[in-house]
Amino acid sequence: MRDAIDTLVADLGGDLGAGQLLILSRVREKLITLSCIGEWIDRQPSVLTDEGELLPALKNSYLGYSDSLRRDLEWLYSAAARRPSKIPDLEAYLRSKTVEVSEAAVNLPEAK
Repeated sequence: MRDAIDTLVADLGGDLGAGQLLILSRVREKLITLSCIGEWIDRQPSVLTDEGELLPALKNSYLGYSDSLRRDLEWLYSAAARRPSKIPDLEAYLRSKTVEVSEAAVNLPEAK
């Protein structure tokens, strides 16, 4: 489970905000719950009751948790996509431009 969460954090860019971390903790809980429900279903002789209905765990819990997990993941990825890119501070920007200008001046052809 930890590997899945670590991979998700890396996919999201690594530096998550408080809201994203909160949603991520709920994602972990939902993954664990879905895994437990899935293991329980695997031990059942059928996914249908004697009346031909889906097992209650499939009708309510599993579908609800999986849909909620999907919405959480969609939100996390859309929030990560909306995050502005890292912008250098003014001093770093000016330093980089000074280096570019210096390098360009070194490569100028000699005047005749």
